Amino acid sequence: MQKLFISKHKNGYYYIYYIDLNGKRKSITTKTKVKSEALKAFSNFDKMISNKKNIVAYDLTLKQFRWKFFKHSESYHSWKTTLDYQSTFNEMEEYFGNILL
Repeated sequence: MQKLFISKHKNGYYYIYYIDLNGKRKSITTKTKVKSEALKAFSNFDKMISNKKNIVAYDLTLKQFRWKFFKHSESYHSWKTTLDYQSTFNEMEEYFGNILL
């Protein structure tokens, strides 16, 4: 369970306090001195944090990533840039092997 709370600083602005993935307490400003607006920002922040928890990570090897990268890259980069990337990936695979990312 994510520990979230809202607090008003001496400067009058409301801040959202939360625990990050490393277990450290952090804060972010709501950029408002009005409590009702701060509570809306708090609600949006809580929803955003909840959505991030639902993201599923899966194992990906260097070769799988390379293939996905080039499929995406072919529509954005020139063929010369693609050749440079291919060379870089070749060197990475030679040095690291087909590692799990």
